[in-house]
Amino acid sequence: MSDIPPPTPVQPLSYSMAPVPRSTSKSAVASLVLGIFGCIPIITGIPAAIFGFIGIRQTRDPMVRGRGMAIAGLVLGLLNLCAWSLVGIFVGVLFRGSAVPRQIAHDWFNDLSTSQIAAASSLKSGSFSQPQFDTLLANLSPYGPLTSITNTSINLNDNNGQTTCDLSGTATFAGPSPTHAYTMSLVKESGVWKITACTVTP
Repeated sequence: MSDIPPPTPVQPLSYSMAPVPRSTSKSAVASLVLGIFGCIPIITGIPAAIFGFIGIRQTRDPMVRGRGMAIAGLVLGLLNLCAWSLVGIFVGVLFRGSAVPRQIAHDWFNDLSTSQIAAASSLKSGSFSQPQFDTLLANLSPYGPLTSITNTSINLNDNNGQTTCDLSGTATFAGPSPTHAYTMSLVKESGVWKITACTVTP
């Protein structure tokens, strides 16, 4: 017999599989960012909700991360839409409720600036004294006819059955030094709005 060495046992091959890195859903990230910056109505709320929904669907894949971000972005987007919708409703109600007082303010300054004394007098309350009225009329006379009025603040209140409205803004006239700031208070007397106070800066 020949001396033949026994065969060397073959070692089993071992494979080392590197873990596949998980990716993060870009839609989830976009949803969260838009949801956080929810100060812009509609522009951020709707995209945040849409990207959040897409991100949630994408993260059903085990290799895609970001489900928590997608859910947070979706929730923030929906809260954004709800909050700004309520603000819009409030502004709409305020704007409609103050339509008559705003028109009265326009008519008041138009009547005073064109010396329509009787028409202007019919718009004021009994608490608005005649000396106050005469002083305001004298101050407005040099400004010329009213061209426009802009309301920058509207405060509508209903306390104990009494409805009041406070307006402030600017009145623009045709004469020299045309623009003047004004404030006005009105009260609803027997269903009719009347002016109780009015000031105009020189």
